[in-house]
Amino acid sequence: MSSRIKDRLFLLLTAFVAAVLGWAFWHYVGEAAVWVLVGMLIVSVSLLHKGGKREAAAEQPPEDPPSR
Repeated sequence: MSSRIKDRLFLLLTAFVAAVLGWAFWHYVGEAAVWVLVGMLIVSVSLLHKGGKREAAAEQPPEDPPSR
């Protein structure tokens, strides 16, 4: 089995597990808790994205000042 097929099967399995966990959370905890969790995930991802941009900018060498 090629690596590409294995990657796709793993992605499919991961999506299935995430869907089952999402359904169970919705069913047993309730709709309001799901929306709170989604909000927390959105904030977390946006903060991680901002932090990644800062790290990438810090790794770049400073630009040379314009010569006159």
